[in-house]
Amino acid sequence: MISICIGKNIGVSRLIMGTLRMGIDSVYAWPSSQVARIDPEQAVDIIYRKEIDSAQEPQEMRREKLTDY
Repeated sequence: MISICIGKNIGVSRLIMGTLRMGIDSVYAWPSSQVARIDPEQAVDIIYRKEIDSAQEPQEMRREKLTDY
């Protein structure tokens, strides 16, 4: 199985695109693609934005989600 990155592949999207741990045999990146890591705190803010914003105690919810992540 092959994964080819042709556009932006940042943070959590790297997991969606597939990794070697998911059974991917090879991962290639197109020369113009952008591959980057993301800080876990930024990832939690992006992924769980709605849940954190709607919580009665947003900071506590953010801490819980960061611990789970």
